[in-house]
Amino acid sequence: MKAAFAQLNVSFEDKEKTFVSAESLIKTAAKNSCDMIFFQEMTLTGYTMNTASVKESDRYTAGLFSKAAKENNIAIGFGWVEAAGDKAKNMYTVLDNNGKVLTEYVKIHPFSYAGEDKYYVCGDKECRFEYMGVKFGLAICYDLRFSYIFGGDYDIMLIPADWPRSRADHWLTLLKARAIENQSYFAGINRAGEQNGNTALFAPDGSLLDKSDSAQGIICADISPDTVSRIRTDFPVR
Repeated sequence: MKAAFAQLNVSFEDKEKTFVSAESLIKTAAKNSCDMIFFQEMTLTGYTMNTASVKESDRYTAGLFSKAAKENNIAIGFGWVEAAGDKAKNMYTVLDNNGKVLTEYVKIHPFSYAGEDKYYVCGDKECRFEYMGVKFGLAICYDLRFSYIFGGDYDIMLIPADWPRSRADHWLTLLKARAIENQSYFAGINRAGEQNGNTALFAPDGSLLDKSDSAQGIICADISPDTVSRIRTDFPVR
């Protein structure tokens, strides 16, 4: 299965303008024969505490990406903000190539250092799903620091994020460590920009397969469950 990991420029809190850029990357991934494309946390708004302005009860963002999935015959993962009473949910949705929901996840660990927990409720369920014979896990940004949620059987873990470049060493180190610990692919999907970047994919043995700089674009890779099985068989630490 061939996957694309997008690094998207965000027009802050402007969903329509940002979606134009996202759609361009979707088309690029489809032209490169990718089966799936994944975007960063809060894909069309950027990481924001302005929940009153961006939260949705009508699944507007999901509608945009569902149409794009069908038109481009590609599965899409994206982040958005769902209304939850006075607060909101930091959501991530994955659609199949027909625009139907494969899975949805609520961030378990809001980034309390920045006060995210004051505006967003905590999720309480880990996320695992399967598509095209590949087993996936899913967590969001700050979740990466909490190793206990990464147990279980999966071939690749997705970490959509809005992780600052000032802590890039933490980002890359933790992605690598989690890949080694779990003997799975780990994909860190970050936003583009001078303050972000470093979208990266690590192999199940912890080797770096690909990494972006700060520019908008995609990285593509074949995700092989056979590679995961071979590494776990050759070095059975689980």
